[in-house]
Amino acid sequence: IAQVMVSTFAGYGFARFKFFGKNLIFGLLMLTLLMPPQAILVPLFLTFKYFSIGPIQINLLNTIWPFIILSLTGLNLKGGLYVFMMRQYYRGLPKELEEAAYIDGAGAFKTFFYIVLPNGIPLMVTIFLFAFTWQWSEAIYTPLLLPNIQVLTRLMLNVISPNRDIDPAYLSVIKNTAGLFTIFPIIVVYLALQRYFIKGIERSGIVG
Repeated sequence: IAQVMVSTFAGYGFARFKFFGKNLIFGLLMLTLLMPPQAILVPLFLTFKYFSIGPIQINLLNTIWPFIILSLTGLNLKGGLYVFMMRQYYRGLPKELEEAAYIDGAGAFKTFFYIVLPNGIPLMVTIFLFAFTWQWSEAIYTPLLLPNIQVLTRLMLNVISPNRDIDPAYLSVIKNTAGLFTIFPIIVVYLALQRYFIKGIERSGIVG
């Protein structure tokens, strides 16, 4: 949810406001989509293992805080894609809606929360589905930041890895069952939000 809100604010800022270095910052943000996750594993690990707040140094590994910090700063998994999607949507939103609100005396924040934000709900739901799906089955950042906690991705990797002591037929049943348990929550969430997902994809501008 935090990642959705940060992407919404950032996308609206890139779409509507002019500020120094706007194109450069947006270009750097897009470059994060081309960077393989393996390239930042060591810096990410060291950052949260020796996380500093002034003179105080805290080890944030094996806690939920690294994921919260990454979400609030827009640096979580596929964060650049979400900002791009929101930017494309807000660029296509008629400015007359905001101008009418300004004429009626609404300020920038009131216009955003009462006019702009409600129109972006389908795309926000789409981003939530993307974030939930990728984070649910993510197998790079999660084992790195939660090394001593048995999470779903680590258990899945243990099941998938070959084991000669188990009968191949029985192992196949275990793999299929594990795969079903993995995708079942995603299917449920998608079916519940399918209507918003389709609308969000249509409005994001990423389809032909």
